[in-house]
Amino acid sequence: MQRTQSVLYARLLRGSGTPDVSPVKHGWSSSISPGINTAYRKNAERQAEAGEKGIAAGGEAQDGCDCQSHKTRRRRTICCVDKTAPRRIAVRYAKSDPASAIDLFKLSSANPLSMANHANQQPESNATPSNRSLERGLELLRAFGPGATLLGNGELAERTGLPKATVSRLTRTLVDAGYLEHDAARRAYRLGLPVLSLAQALRSGSTVLTAAGPLIRDTAQAKRINVGIAGADREEMVYLESIRYNQRASLRTIVSGQRVPMELTSLGRAYLATQPKPEFTRLMDAFKRRGRSGWERLAREIAEAVDDVHRNGYCVASWQPEVIALATPLAIPGHRILILNFSVRTAASKNSVISELAAPLLRLRDDIKAACVRLED
Repeated sequence: MQRTQSVLYARLLRGSGTPDVSPVKHGWSSSISPGINTAYRKNAERQAEAGEKGIAAGGEAQDGCDCQSHKTRRRRTICCVDKTAPRRIAVRYAKSDPASAIDLFKLSSANPLSMANHANQQPESNATPSNRSLERGLELLRAFGPGATLLGNGELAERTGLPKATVSRLTRTLVDAGYLEHDAARRAYRLGLPVLSLAQALRSGSTVLTAAGPLIRDTAQAKRINVGIAGADREEMVYLESIRYNQRASLRTIVSGQRVPMELTSLGRAYLATQPKPEFTRLMDAFKRRGRSGWERLAREIAEAVDDVHRNGYCVASWQPEVIALATPLAIPGHRILILNFSVRTAASKNSVISELAAPLLRLRDDIKAACVRLED
């Protein structure tokens, strides 16, 4: 993180032509201590000077990079500082709006949930650059899902946007590792058994699910409602656990892994309320690009739900006929942000459902958090 911000600052320092472009001036000091600000400035100035020397020597120094490659070569696609997507995004923003670039590194100080989520999800500052081949292999596994259980190389290339030659190489590797099975007769692939083992390891190793399991079952049975816990995966919410009552009032558990739209559900809107402004904006742009009808109305509903979470601790949505759902963030130190929700099929008004279920929802949230603390002590 320090390296990324220093590189960005170096670019701004050279590109602006003014010596007073500083982290303090642009608001970094709200989340970074003065000592670190000074370190950023000194490091960035050294990188800017090194970059200028590289250009003078006939090379094409890139964004404050002082690596030997950019001092001696005119062209290079990857250098010592251009290895991660966040840095490329920051530089792209800096070209048009330096203030927007700085905002990528700021958190909303008025939203403690977003700060907790950011702290829980950030990698260590000295983490190594991402592995592109591994990322592509994981994208292939993501291509499988309901209605897409058997896919050939051509379909995988279409779904992932990867070249067919790359897909062929990756599928062969995944088959050798057991994560894909090859159906020779259909010339296609399906997920292998180790994928299921990973999912089971996630659920069985989750302190939150261990602590929450008995509590959500008791609540669902006592109130005859649906109770679930979900987490975010890109622009969707994924159920980790869901206990439901059918019309015969007998308990049934929906299979973990079921996905629901983030923008339409109380689960997703409660999650959006925990996100810092840059991530919230990115997600809203992604929803808008889906081209759903009535986007302006949907955007207003999302904004109202986010305000409800900040003000009351929960939000309400009804995206299916006669189904009303309430959701609240489940922020537990050391864990990613999860969302707890109640839903009920009813012809009653939304206000009557809120008056009946809002307090029990918040009470269950607190009970789960306390149970997690006891398990981890």
